[in-house]
Amino acid sequence: AVGQDMRGTEKSEGNFSMWQSDQYDSRDLGDWIVKQKWSNGKIMTLGASADGIGSVQTPKTDPDWLRAQYIIWASTRMYDTLFPFGTYKEKTTVDWLTDLSMPNPDVLYDNLDTVAENEAHTDWWAGLELNDADYAKINYPTAFWAGWYDIFQLGTFQAYEGYNTQSNPAVRGNSKITVDAAGHCLEAGAFFTGNAVLGRTAVVLAQMFEVYGIRPVSRSQIKDVTFYVMSSNDTAGLAAGQYWTSLDDFPKAKMTDYYFNGAGSGTTLFTNPPSPEDPHLSTSYKVDPADPVFTMGGNNLPDSIGGGIPPGPP
Repeated sequence: AVGQDMRGTEKSEGNFSMWQSDQYDSRDLGDWIVKQKWSNGKIMTLGASADGIGSVQTPKTDPDWLRAQYIIWASTRMYDTLFPFGTYKEKTTVDWLTDLSMPNPDVLYDNLDTVAENEAHTDWWAGLELNDADYAKINYPTAFWAGWYDIFQLGTFQAYEGYNTQSNPAVRGNSKITVDAAGHCLEAGAFFTGNAVLGRTAVVLAQMFEVYGIRPVSRSQIKDVTFYVMSSNDTAGLAAGQYWTSLDDFPKAKMTDYYFNGAGSGTTLFTNPPSPEDPHLSTSYKVDPADPVFTMGGNNLPDSIGGGIPPGPP
């Protein structure tokens, strides 16, 4: 196995470019590897989190040595991660970049300035994203590992969708995905009682054997889409979820319309639309940014790597 530090991090020289240079750096390394006497000319990539974002840049130069990819908790649309619905997640950005080991620490401030200057979805972000032409270059086995509560949940699903539905017709529809409960946030394992952590490890290892062709894999119960069914830990929740399932594809969503009701009965959402004569048809709320609503959870990173956002007072 060969590991590569992203440019400008850890033991790699240069300046960290927030993945803008990774398609070229991975191509240079791959071209060097296949020229070595010990190489069989085939390269399979594995990348998680920030390294996973780097690994999804590799197909852009269409290297002929790329034969498989396993991508873990990574996004092909970083703008949606750092600016969800246009709102800058500044603490996550600052804390994560500050925690990186850079030979030139001053690059941190250049990176932060670049993100702030591209608060709108500018062409700068296109350097990190995969487009239709990029997905069409994918002609090898692929698999993904996502987390329902992970910061890259949406981005990993976007990547899986592109790899699975827009890739070369020879492999289209054959990508695999495992979705566990928490992604990066192992601390959350205690809240998910159905072997959320141990279960994901076993499934992912088996998928790696299959995707990389390390050994023949026979799987009669593990399908292409495997995920943890989320629920609460109370009696009703445990009866409805908190277990693993595996399917040929994601189930089709059944949409339900909900309506607000100001009755104050403890239930504010109803499936039936209110009558125009309903005395509780409307109500009003005071929104004070200085006194925010108490919130918990959400798709994020662990607090140790920039994920914690202090909630408002209870």
